[in-house]
Amino acid sequence: MQLRKIDYLEAIRMEKHSPNCAACVDCKSSNDQIELSKLGEKGCKGLIGASDCLTVQPGQYVHKECRRQYCHPSNDRTPQNTEDNFHRLQRRCRTEENKFDFIENCFFCGTVAKIASNKRGNDVFPVRTLEFQNNVRDFCKRRTDEWSENVIGRLEYAQDLPAVEARYHQKCSINFRTGRSLPIQYRSIQTQTYKKGRPSSRNADTAFQHIMEYLEERVNDQVTISDLVHQMQELCGEEAYSTVYMKKEIIDFFGCEIINSELDGKPNVIPFKGTADSILHSFHRSSSKANTESEKNAVIKTAAKLIIKDIKDMQFSKEIYPSVDEMITIETNKKYVPSSLMLFLEHLVTSKNADTKTIAIGQSIVQSAIPRGAILPLQLGFGVQIHHHFGSKFVVDTLNSLGFSSSYTEVQKYEAAAATNWSIGIEKEQTDKAFQCVADDVDHNLATVDGHNTFHGMGIIATILPGVKSSRVIPRLSSTTEDLLSVGKINVTLYSPLINNFSTLTFQSLNEVNDVIDQTQNLEQLVDISRPLKTQCPSWSGFMQTTQTGRHPGKSTVLFLPMIDLNSSDLSCIYSSLDFVATQAKTLSVSPIVTFDQPLYWKSVQMVMNEPENSTIKAMVIRLCGFHTQMSFLGCIGHLMQNSGLQELIDTVYATNTVTHMLSGKEVSRAVRGHILVDSALKSLLVERVFSTGLSE
Repeated sequence: MQLRKIDYLEAIRMEKHSPNCAACVDCKSSNDQIELSKLGEKGCKGLIGASDCLTVQPGQYVHKECRRQYCHPSNDRTPQNTEDNFHRLQRRCRTEENKFDFIENCFFCGTVAKIASNKRGNDVFPVRTLEFQNNVRDFCKRRTDEWSENVIGRLEYAQDLPAVEARYHQKCSINFRTGRSLPIQYRSIQTQTYKKGRPSSRNADTAFQHIMEYLEERVNDQVTISDLVHQMQELCGEEAYSTVYMKKEIIDFFGCEIINSELDGKPNVIPFKGTADSILHSFHRSSSKANTESEKNAVIKTAAKLIIKDIKDMQFSKEIYPSVDEMITIETNKKYVPSSLMLFLEHLVTSKNADTKTIAIGQSIVQSAIPRGAILPLQLGFGVQIHHHFGSKFVVDTLNSLGFSSSYTEVQKYEAAAATNWSIGIEKEQTDKAFQCVADDVDHNLATVDGHNTFHGMGIIATILPGVKSSRVIPRLSSTTEDLLSVGKINVTLYSPLINNFSTLTFQSLNEVNDVIDQTQNLEQLVDISRPLKTQCPSWSGFMQTTQTGRHPGKSTVLFLPMIDLNSSDLSCIYSSLDFVATQAKTLSVSPIVTFDQPLYWKSVQMVMNEPENSTIKAMVIRLCGFHTQMSFLGCIGHLMQNSGLQELIDTVYATNTVTHMLSGKEVSRAVRGHILVDSALKSLLVERVFSTGLSE
């Protein structure tokens, strides 16, 4: 006898009843008013004949109407979503599954999986664990639809998917677990109906209209096609358009008013053209029958549209950051504000420094109009300066929310990019200048509560006279911690002295200069005479200006070199600093000159003297810094003039304890002032004796 499939959920209900049960095996209703019929042997054969897996026994009861509908050939038995029904689904008929090949076909969709040279395709994965099989069984329990019936039937037939080497398509697995329908490309060929073009859907058309209204309301915003597709998916689900089809429909809907562009690394940005002609025509149409107040509002709105149009027409580069010159120069900052906006603000701002205020307000408006479309120099420079002085994320983000600076994230990104793009070497065009390095200890408190674990290291700078201007292009790239650690690094070398030649330290005598005319030979004597006489004469700086000719070379350029994370008094730290400076000087073909304070100077001189002749630091010129040189000079005067009455003389002006420090070279400023007073007093007495001027009176 030819068997046909039945509703397995209803079969569960019939099979759950034991024999002689008063309830109906079909609908499980126990209402006495419904006419029941007791099944005999012939009735059982009729029910079994209508199914291929139903088991009934004589003596059970069934409603007559239920049995008639159940055995009707055209009856549509829709499964009911109940917990008990699922367990009965596992016992479905396996007539069709006996022909299923788990090795060749996907157990989700039943189509052939791609196999080439005994290797699975890119979208085909084998089942390796029973945990995956149990998860699929749980998803079948949740779905309870036709697709889940087929999958649970295959699971019950195989029992162990890894053992039968079952495989599946990744796309099928995702759709099944996320509640979606069977992928189109894996549906049976007999069930697919192909039509030319995209199938129309009422929900999709309605959702598209909502998306277009949303886009028209945000003409001044920068919206990507991906954002629109995502919003459409929230409205109509799987019927949403793809990115390519959405782009085509938007162009067809708006026509020539849309510009397709890419901005800030986001493709397919949808900006509107909004030409000046169309804006003005729209203004005239709207103001033809308007009153005075409405016309005023229309003029303001039209002016705003024209300014927005000019802002969007400007070309901004977000691949590189603005240079320092663009941040501090007014003329370069004007390039970031359209002429129409400048004209508008010039009629509003009429106070002092109008140009600076106009440019600042204009760049704030431009940044607010296209927040992700440009990086403006004043916004970025102000944010970096605030972060440098205060280091507060709250302050920077607050100013950014008010439209006055870049965001805290952008400031950090700029600082990291500038540090990564920075080079520790000296540029070649700077080698014809006077060049020397200065090294000293660096102490930095890392905001610790107890004051411990502070940073102590060696800092190095390079000074160049006359100063040079250099401008670097900083690309706008994301920098990681590894990138920052790879630049600005000085290799630390362990110092181990080989010999000790410091006992033979001698200073070379300086050659006398006889062929140079000293123009200030009699200047000191002139000052010594004119100052006590209280004549009208210039000060020390005035005397220097009268004796010097030519232009001053200007201020020096200071370049910050890397720091060494070691104690500055450590011998290895000092040796690494000397080796770094010597290597840089050798690369630039200049003399290696480095300046230290007194303790570091003493240790570095010992190192240079103990190095062999072929050492890289043997040719180093070690200089004592000017401040410590002055301290040493003042200390020498105090040492030589002991018991000469100098201390008692200065004691008449300064306190006794202060005089002790002045003569030892510690109180530099007071010592210089005290010696000048003593010198002036002695010179006044000499002038009085020579010229009999009576200065003492």
